[in-house]
Amino acid sequence: MDILELLKQKRQEIADREEKEDYKVFPYPTLKETVRVMPKTKAELANIKGWGPKRIAAYGDEVIYTIQNPTEAAQAILATQKDIPQEQERATLTVSQFLVQANRALFGLGNVEIQGEISDVSIRQEMAFFDLKDTSGKECVIKCFVGSWQFGPMSHLIEAGLEVVIQGAPRIFERRGTFSITVRSIKPVGEGALKKEFEALKKKLEEKGYFDPARKRPIPKFVQRIGLITSAEGDAVNDFRRNLGEYGFVIGLIDVRVEGEYAEEAIERAFKTMNTAHPDLDVIVLIRGGGGLENLKAFNSERVAEAIIGSRIPVITGVGHERDFTIVDFVSDYRASTPTGTAVFLRTERESLIAQVDAAGDELKFTMERTIERTAQSLTHSVAELTNAFARTLEQKKLAIVRLGEHMQYALSRVFEKLRGLAHTLTGHIHEYEAKMQQSVYRIATLQETIHQRIEKRIEFSKNKLDTLSRTLETLSPEGILKRGYSLAYTKDGTVIRDATQLQEGDTFGVRVEKGRIQGVVKKVESVL
Repeated sequence: MDILELLKQKRQEIADREEKEDYKVFPYPTLKETVRVMPKTKAELANIKGWGPKRIAAYGDEVIYTIQNPTEAAQAILATQKDIPQEQERATLTVSQFLVQANRALFGLGNVEIQGEISDVSIRQEMAFFDLKDTSGKECVIKCFVGSWQFGPMSHLIEAGLEVVIQGAPRIFERRGTFSITVRSIKPVGEGALKKEFEALKKKLEEKGYFDPARKRPIPKFVQRIGLITSAEGDAVNDFRRNLGEYGFVIGLIDVRVEGEYAEEAIERAFKTMNTAHPDLDVIVLIRGGGGLENLKAFNSERVAEAIIGSRIPVITGVGHERDFTIVDFVSDYRASTPTGTAVFLRTERESLIAQVDAAGDELKFTMERTIERTAQSLTHSVAELTNAFARTLEQKKLAIVRLGEHMQYALSRVFEKLRGLAHTLTGHIHEYEAKMQQSVYRIATLQETIHQRIEKRIEFSKNKLDTLSRTLETLSPEGILKRGYSLAYTKDGTVIRDATQLQEGDTFGVRVEKGRIQGVVKKVESVL
């Protein structure tokens, strides 16, 4: 027994114990999400939608124990079932015991599928009650119930006279003792029913404003990154790629089922992935090949329509053939009718953009050539005007220079005349200054001779005195002393020897005499007190 079935039985056990409908214990979507998360603690249980503090306090421990210990939980459920008196024991049952036993037997059937015709529909507070009649001619009726958690997606199918296949869980409500099917899903039967379902859903979504052109997002002019949602093995993806052309498109493909029980969920999940994991996409493209209403069922679902409406990225659809219209075509931002048409649309947009760029380039080139030509003409005209203006200006300046030259010649002649007068005056002054200069030169020469004689006398006196001092100094100098027969002793490092203790036996020493030097070795040292 898998976890989902165990939790269903646990929910039913709690519902029987508390004498309430099982969906009031916790709704079926909450049950499925709990199985998906597989919580280990109440804290993890609190993160699941539908588990509030009251439900966690009331049922949390039981649910977590069932998930963590499935074998023991299954055995406990079987043991509980054995506690109810069996028919062979022929024990008398209370009403509640019988209803519990009956519900357990019905629960063992799981979710059943039943085909019939809807009748006697009653809708209140987003819940529906209806009868499902037998279509084989027998007077058989089953009461059916659709809870608020399932009503929205199925509301357009709950219509009297529509033949459907319902899927749900059978049970007997203890308080009223009535048998009913809690409906989980409704599927129309036959092409006519599918068409009717299509029209009903179309009307419903149109009333909600999903088809309003004002709601739709504009397709970017420059599409580079494409998110592709389709089957990786179908002809649609090959047609799309083949007709898209080599224009540098970057395509990210999410492989989904486009037909069958899990197609809607796969497409919905792909849209969520594209919007969350790849927000840099320019468009999302949803495509598949043609088929009947049964084949295109996933593309005529409210669930997929909601996924397209909720997409932040513009959506292009190409589903079926030219004549096929699906719900996704009405809610998408652009319908391209077929996978090939979708590729052609994107390719044409790119080709149109390239053509516009080429045309703009040609126009720019023509405009530049015209501009250069006009500029060249304007420049030639400006050069000619500038040359003429320069010649006129030069002629005017030439005349002005001639007149200025004449004025300057007259002015200079007067200046030269004044200069000649000044030169005559200056010559007289120069003669006068020459006479005075000659007198000064004579006086200087006389004074110079007197000074020269005095200097010679002073030098002679100083020379005589210097000779006397030199002879005296020579007598007192070391050289003079050496000439008188004295000698000068010094150590090997050049230090003058004044005391015998400066040397020891075996030391070398030198002796300076008047004419030369003597080297010796100490044989004996004697001190004189």
